[in-house]
Amino acid sequence: MKKILLPIILLTSFLLTGCLGFGGDEESTPADSVNLENQPSKVAYETDAFLIIIDKDWESIEPDSFTSNIPQETIVGFRNNLKNQIFTANLNIGRFVVEEGTSSLDVAKRTISKAKQRLNNFKQTQSENYTLENGENDIETVIYDFEGKKTASEEIVHFRQLYVVNNTDAFTITAAYLPSEEESVVNLLDEMLKSFRLR
Repeated sequence: MKKILLPIILLTSFLLTGCLGFGGDEESTPADSVNLENQPSKVAYETDAFLIIIDKDWESIEPDSFTSNIPQETIVGFRNNLKNQIFTANLNIGRFVVEEGTSSLDVAKRTISKAKQRLNNFKQTQSENYTLENGENDIETVIYDFEGKKTASEEIVHFRQLYVVNNTDAFTITAAYLPSEEESVVNLLDEMLKSFRLR
């Protein structure tokens, strides 16, 4: 069986660098398919494959602004506009190819297993069964919460990760923040993560 490419390891090192090392401030494309009239603080970011609702004040970081240590699978990052000297809360989306017949749950299990091997002080804190609305073909998946750090001397970072497979396209939507992050930012990250939709 062909091994699937799991970006969590690369994404983890990407997320644990603190402020992500990106530059640029691309703006999101408004989405005709989403009504944001009652949410003036939100904007839709969309591509040919997905749509996600983000805070309008957060930075959208596109591949042309990535530094060389950002994995190829990462297609976009969003970073809190309120920077933290230790670690700035962020969300990123990775996209990669899997073998036909691979489920979102398969990707979730494999990804969390790799994270457990690679992160220091790994601890899975929660899992949530999740149904991603997708027209007539809703996708049964899971959201895993876990913590860890790249090296023993670094701060522990909390991760909340959603896994979505559509045919042979797989997506990981990863929110990362310090355990001491303000509740409003944690709630915003959760809203952003759960706003992810396939197109």
